[in-house]
Amino acid sequence: VSSPRRSPRHQKRQNASEDQVLDMREVFNTFDINKTGYIEPFELKVALRAMGFNVTKADVREIIANLRGVSVEAIEQGEDMIRSSNENNSQNNDTYVDVAINFEEFKDIIEIQLGNKNEEDEIKRAFDLLDVKHRGKIGLEELKAIMKMLNEENSMSELALKRMIKMFDKDNDGEISFDEYRAIIKSTDE
Repeated sequence: VSSPRRSPRHQKRQNASEDQVLDMREVFNTFDINKTGYIEPFELKVALRAMGFNVTKADVREIIANLRGVSVEAIEQGEDMIRSSNENNSQNNDTYVDVAINFEEFKDIIEIQLGNKNEEDEIKRAFDLLDVKHRGKIGLEELKAIMKMLNEENSMSELALKRMIKMFDKDNDGEISFDEYRAIIKSTDE
């Protein structure tokens, strides 16, 4: 899912191939049920899932908020306006944030998601290399083994390795989980 701290033009993206753009167009047209040239947030969620991205309603709201440069709360209000206009057939445009997505925005979203997915895959592969015992955690013993493999076992004391773990260990279990590792990597990206 896209990062809430970066505007869409500053996020990592993977430019889509011609075939991918054709696939995107087909998926977009499938979910543009009313043939208006726009899809609503619920349709966007289903379309993203159809393209292999496991997104939640909250993720979709965050994606649209990033795209529009507004808060998630503004997106929720926009969704409420759509629901109430569908029920009442009237629309108050004073505070309405357009939450519908056109094809170009959909393409941008997919390219950002592809970039994020590739980045996530790279982070996972790196974590798996460090998780030498395949436990889903990196502990002191793994760090020692890695240092030994790199012929650096004398470059950091056991105390320094423990401090490094403690610095990034958010759940205080004495080890670095994948989520904690991802947070470390993402914080160095910004």
